[in-house]
Amino acid sequence: MKHRYTLILAACICTLLAVLWQEANLIFLENSSKVVHGMIKTTDDASYLLPPIHWLETGEWTDGSIGKSGYFQRPPGYGFLFLLSTLISSSKAYLILKLIQIVGFFASILLVGKIVDRIGLNRNWTLIGAISYGLLPCFSGFLYHSLTEGITPFLLLWSTYEWIKVVRNEGNYLRYTISNAFMLLVRPQLALFALVFIVYFLWCRQKKAFWWSTLILLPFFCWQMRTMILNEGIAGIHPIYSVTNQSLYRPPHQAITELFKVWEYRSDRFHETIGMLTADSSQTARNSALLNIPEKYRGSAAPILAEFQALITLQRRRMADGELTRLLPEEKAFIAHAYDLTSSLSKSNKLDTYILTPVRSTKELLINSHLHLSIFQVKYRGTLWMESLRWICLLVILMSICATFLVLLLRRKTPTELWILSIPILGTICYLVCVQRLNEERYLTPILPIAFISMVWLMSYTIRRIRN
Repeated sequence: MKHRYTLILAACICTLLAVLWQEANLIFLENSSKVVHGMIKTTDDASYLLPPIHWLETGEWTDGSIGKSGYFQRPPGYGFLFLLSTLISSSKAYLILKLIQIVGFFASILLVGKIVDRIGLNRNWTLIGAISYGLLPCFSGFLYHSLTEGITPFLLLWSTYEWIKVVRNEGNYLRYTISNAFMLLVRPQLALFALVFIVYFLWCRQKKAFWWSTLILLPFFCWQMRTMILNEGIAGIHPIYSVTNQSLYRPPHQAITELFKVWEYRSDRFHETIGMLTADSSQTARNSALLNIPEKYRGSAAPILAEFQALITLQRRRMADGELTRLLPEEKAFIAHAYDLTSSLSKSNKLDTYILTPVRSTKELLINSHLHLSIFQVKYRGTLWMESLRWICLLVILMSICATFLVLLLRRKTPTELWILSIPILGTICYLVCVQRLNEERYLTPILPIAFISMVWLMSYTIRRIRN
């Protein structure tokens, strides 16, 4: 009982400190357009928060954009949270959403301690793990952002904890199912965890747990069925492209994105390059865009960039006339040219395509302190304490990812649940660097707490080995 109260007190103190960091950041951004209703505005606000607002006003779940993808561009889980906040108080919806994320972070600290305890470490390590997680600002960076990253670390920790309890015949099947099902409605990319949980129960012939596990997929399956009906075809788990969209996000943009993946690994540079081409159709803009492309690819890329510029001009003209409701012949031709060039460059530059670009993407994703708040990046950057904190957070993140890999290798020494969890963590990273490639640091945010628990266990195991 004393240990439980100590853990709760530690979680309260750590949460308060995280809130103070976030409030200090808001004060620094006081006159910035980034801050809206006490939360930090992002470009994804429209696709996440407008659907519940439109649903209340019109009865349709859509972000209001012209095109079919506005009805299903984002999964509805995070929108449900904002809808709940709005129903409680429409004038204070953002404040309520922020409070939900703060409570989620508080619960995350407790869950880290509980999972550390469940994998067999003593109370001292439970407190060390929970307090370290709560104190390091790299784990609470999105607390005030209206993004799924503000809640997904908690959801993954909660679903993992419920899974571990069910594995040990101590859990509640309904809580296990609900936690995982809602997690998929918020962040479908975490489906690999749910699938691993399901396969584990099938492998161990735990029939009751397996059948309950299949219900995890039901809500997301219903959402996908709605998407397929509206889209008149399969749209994938992140359907941002549609031939009906009256925006940049049409199939030609998807085609040029795949082309850039041959050499590009930085999403900010990719969006900057595309931004140059869409903002200006001149040769000068195209030359500036080419400077962002490695020299060896510029000769091959120049014609397709010129074609893309011309296509953007045509698209805008057709949008103004209200005629862009299907795939234009010019768009079909561009898509064919882009994919042909992608195939050609991939075959002639296999080292870049299959090794160097994924390696660079891995480096870009992992060599990052995750201290993205403006007070860290601007106000205090360069100070001794700030640079020390940056190195500490970077080392913790790198050690967490490395520990996950080592846990997978130490099969006979590792607790079964922790070993199984290392599979979807590493699988997610492989997907990000080999398939998605154009990543942002926040894509790692949901899985970092579980990786951090692997590091805590490995530190405990190493110290025991040294003592023995």
